Amino acid sequence: MKPRVSLRGKRGLSIIEIIVSIAVLALLTLLVISVFSAAVSIIGRQTALQRDDNDAAAGVENYLAGFEPDSGISVVTEQPGSLSVDFGGTVVTEDGVLVKGTDDDNKSVYYYFSPDS
Repeated sequence: MKPRVSLRGKRGLSIIEIIVSIAVLALLTLLVISVFSAAVSIIGRQTALQRDDNDAAAGVENYLAGFEPDSGISVVTEQPGSLSVDFGGTVVTEDGVLVKGTDDDNKSVYYYFSPDS
């Protein structure tokens, strides 16, 4: 027969074991939070870049459609710069101003590129 082992002297975890386990959990939590925050930051930057690309495309479409601001549109911002379009190896670059305007009637936002020429 095996001798019986009494558990009366062993009541649970010591304070050192609890502190070490909390420290390990804190380090793992810190690692997960830092990875998650970096991912959220990258997604935010990508969303902003996509929104800027869509705004520039809308400006090109407005320019090609012959859109010019009239008295019903108030200009919000004007940003000087250049627009480059790559047509399969042929790059066309035009200097001008990217204008953001709002329509006073229905609060629509317009973007267009006005070339300097």
